[in-house]
Amino acid sequence: MLEAISGERTTAEIARSYDVNPNLIGRWKQELIDKGHEIFDTPTAENNPYKKIEELEKIIGKLTVEIELAKNYLRHYSCR
Repeated sequence: MLEAISGERTTAEIARSYDVNPNLIGRWKQELIDKGHEIFDTPTAENNPYKKIEELEKIIGKLTVEIELAKNYLRHYSCR
């Protein structure tokens, strides 16, 4: 897509070389112009996948401890 933005080749030339419709090249070019900055944006806390994974791992750890405690409780009191 950088070829289309740089202007080194025409849309028609690019479309022929990749065997795609020139209109598609135009749409991709416009989408890159409109949304290209999002590629380099720093993720916020809400959409940071690593932060979400960290939160889920904490929940899993907490639930694992609770399950083990419940198992131990049941083993201890069901044998009586």
